Amino acid sequence: MTKIIRYTNKDNETLYRFRYYAGLDETTGKQRYIRRQGFTSLKAAKDELLKIEYLVSTNQYYKSVKSGKFGDVLDEWLELHKETVKPSTFSIMQGRVNNHIKPYFNDMYLDKITLRQCQDFTNRMFKKTPASYKDVTNIVKNVLDYAIRLDMIKSNPMLYVIKPRKRLDISDTEKHGNFYNKDELNNFLAAAKDTNLKKYALFRLLSYSGMRVGECLALTWHDLDFNKKMVSISKTVASIKGGVIVQPPKTVSSNREK
Repeated sequence: MTKIIRYTNKDNETLYRFRYYAGLDETTGKQRYIRRQGFTSLKAAKDELLKIEYLVSTNQYYKSVKSGKFGDVLDEWLELHKETVKPSTFSIMQGRVNNHIKPYFNDMYLDKITLRQCQDFTNRMFKKTPASYKDVTNIVKNVLDYAIRLDMIKSNPMLYVIKPRKRLDISDTEKHGNFYNKDELNNFLAAAKDTNLKKYALFRLLSYSGMRVGECLALTWHDLDFNKKMVSISKTVASIKGGVIVQPPKTVSSNREK
């Protein structure tokens, strides 16, 4: 039985306080106490005590503490995910997290994040970064999925957002594709040959091999077999924060000869 104690403060005012035993902490095994003071009437102290007793008995009082903040779980998920992707991919992911996700979700408690907030974030990202908004929102979805596995939340509101789509104008279908046709390519290579032979060799190799730019830039003399007239592709150059690195190509099947 929790006792409500009457006491006098330094201004000689009569006030009330109590210390409520809230059971054992599931994580530490230590006893938990909830202290309240400064009530100007016995009734106010009783009302607060009844409220706390109800919240503790229905497992609502410590809910937010158990849930944790999105930013903390995001950092934990990033540390795990870091080992599963290439450094260049992780560098891009970190940029999306710092520029878009943390400013919006960082201090939110996981169990308080709503579908409306997730939809609002999705809509904002679609307007701000339409080409990559799905990659940004997928990070949020994956962090919430991770929180479910940790039993911190029961459902993932990102599963139910409506993903915006750009309206296709008739004029868009009439625009030139992002590629050269045969005649355009030949004209481009002819111009490059007249301008700079090194650049011509680079663009011709890219055009006729299908290599990615990073794969081409990572080539060394050891990758060239002049007898077989073959090029071995086994690495790529990628940009990360602070510079560039040489790493394995995008996929295992990207290791090939041309």
